[in-house]
Amino acid sequence: MTWNLQLRDAQSRPYLLRALVTPGGDTIFPQNVRIVDLFIRQLGLTPEGRGVVPTETARRFVFDEIDRLVGAGETQRASELLAELGAFAFRLLPFERKARYIRVLVDAWTYQPQERAIVEILTAAESRSELEAIVQLLRDGGIFDSMFDDLDSELWNLLISVGSRFADPGGISGTELLDIALSLGFQLLPGHVDDPLEEAEEAWYGLVRWAVGTLEGVWSLLTEADKIVDGLHQLAMLIKMMALAVWGDARAQTYLSTIGEQLASSTVSGLKGAILLGVTEDVIRRVKWAIIWEAASWFVGVGEVKALLTGGRAAGRSAVPLARISGSLMGFGGIENATAIAQKFQRLARLMSRASRASPTDTLRYLSYLPDDELVRLGRALDSVNMRSIRRLADIGGDTSDVVQSALERVRVLRALERTAGTLTDDLVAGLSRLMRHPEANAERLTNLMRLIDRQDTDLYMLVVRNISDVAIEGGLMRQRTFAFFERLAQRPRVLGFIHNHGYETFSLLLRRSNYRYTRFTRYLDAIESILRGEGAVVQRSFLDELRDESSRAWRQVERHTRQLREVTTGGVLRQVGDRYVYRRRRDGAEIWEYEVGPYHRMVGQDPGHRGTASVFQAHHAVQGAWARARIPGYNHNNAPTILLRDSYRGSPHQIITGRQRARQAGLQNRSFSDELRNVELDLIEAEVPPRFRDEILNQVEDHFGDLYRELQQRLLASQLRDIFGDWTPDGS
Repeated sequence: MTWNLQLRDAQSRPYLLRALVTPGGDTIFPQNVRIVDLFIRQLGLTPEGRGVVPTETARRFVFDEIDRLVGAGETQRASELLAELGAFAFRLLPFERKARYIRVLVDAWTYQPQERAIVEILTAAESRSELEAIVQLLRDGGIFDSMFDDLDSELWNLLISVGSRFADPGGISGTELLDIALSLGFQLLPGHVDDPLEEAEEAWYGLVRWAVGTLEGVWSLLTEADKIVDGLHQLAMLIKMMALAVWGDARAQTYLSTIGEQLASSTVSGLKGAILLGVTEDVIRRVKWAIIWEAASWFVGVGEVKALLTGGRAAGRSAVPLARISGSLMGFGGIENATAIAQKFQRLARLMSRASRASPTDTLRYLSYLPDDELVRLGRALDSVNMRSIRRLADIGGDTSDVVQSALERVRVLRALERTAGTLTDDLVAGLSRLMRHPEANAERLTNLMRLIDRQDTDLYMLVVRNISDVAIEGGLMRQRTFAFFERLAQRPRVLGFIHNHGYETFSLLLRRSNYRYTRFTRYLDAIESILRGEGAVVQRSFLDELRDESSRAWRQVERHTRQLREVTTGGVLRQVGDRYVYRRRRDGAEIWEYEVGPYHRMVGQDPGHRGTASVFQAHHAVQGAWARARIPGYNHNNAPTILLRDSYRGSPHQIITGRQRARQAGLQNRSFSDELRNVELDLIEAEVPPRFRDEILNQVEDHFGDLYRELQQRLLASQLRDIFGDWTPDGS
């Protein structure tokens, strides 16, 4: 690549380019890490004096040559240059250009470097909303499926990266593990068994022979051999345990839940990434098989199920942490006697248990979650200590005492996290480990922070912390956020949701624009959500990018909506009348009733009364907009029927239905209007909408989509209509 080594900053001061990095110190250019490290060390020895290069200047520097090659039709050479870049370079780009470069890579002859570049571009998305916008552009351009055809060796990495960064947080429960097995065709109820624990074993081996005989089972076994067991008896044990759980054995159900919690986060993220991207069912089934094999790997012997269910669980609980500790000592630290040192951790856990206020087994488990470097440091310190002669922690002296005390503080913080979250996972601990790197973090502040987080928000909070920029936590070339910022963030779930959906940089812009005043920030949030409601992913992300680029047009729109919302929501009264609520505006006495029904443009368009209740009611599209846009030609979101539902708090009718619709997002292409109509009815029932209002909105839905049906009838084949509408027709025939 031809690099222009002369740059000027925003004040037109000249610079000789040695390295191009983000404010957090992440490398954009050059890709040789040693050269960058040398420059950073030299920089530390020189007097401070820095200028900020405008993003557009950095963008041109990195991508101008690539754009020239694309314009000249030299896509193969352009793809080779794109393959030299990493995610931090691609983060300079708006989402439209990310999608454009993916097309270049797909159109070129794709080798592994180009495959990796596709993964880097997609994971360079700032937020979930940007990822969805990129995917939508790829679908609209007809290259989404081609992209997955090209991603041979990198497909698994892509699914894991997308799932871990952008999917909703949380692990897999025992029930979900059963659902995965059933969806793959496992037969877990072959008939009545008088004594399942004694009589079922041979029957399950027959099921195993069937299960691994499928093509997808073999595919998982071959391509994920490093993650799954290489014998079939483990799968037999898993199927046996699942069958016992289905029969109602509480011990089996508990153990399955434990397995679900302990599944590798990468495997779970792979499934979530596949669902979020909307990949084919074939790929999703392959990922599900990977999860089944991962779960099966927890059974290490034919007799283990019976042992676990008849009293061997305590030993099993210690085996998992010891295996984690041994793996870190050996794999990360290169310690040959890792197994022997791991046994010393068990003795240390017993000594620590009183000070940590946790059982020895739990203390050992907390120790196993320490970062690899800390585990190795503690392991090396314990290697020289005769733990059998130690009766109290105070008996451990010298430098080892400091290392042990540091580990004890970590254990206390991990215990506080588990008390908040209910259970520990690798993802939660990864988030906590990032917070521990904050210069102002200490055991007391971290423990207090864990107490501030609401249990139902813990996974989301730690996901946001994992995805937030390094500079916000550790500093770098710019100052980090104060620790108080993370304490306030723990108490603001709405802000967490915004950062997860739209990105930390967009959040930071709004915060600066509101002069760091939370009240004004929430008003901006109300206005932006009002503007974006009902719009597709591409339109939403385009508007947010305009805000980030300080577009005067976009900001005028936000300020106008802010004034409208504040004028009405501060000048009205909400009260309950019978089985619904009514909002009365003080300024003119207008009343807006919950469950009012009408087309979207009338509910929120020109009538300021309806738009002005955005913090109270939302005009909710009964039929999911994403489904209708994807399946029905000519669908107009503004004309579709809506119903006013209470919003603005967790568990409100609108929040309930929105959550259900998001959960169905992955299967859009497989559902007909007949299916969707049934979903609408179930949504309204779940949100406790009274029957007479349910009937009213359902009637309007059928009338509206009946008109669309009759329009499409003039230009589509009968088979195409059936594919869209299923067995539903306007006249009920």
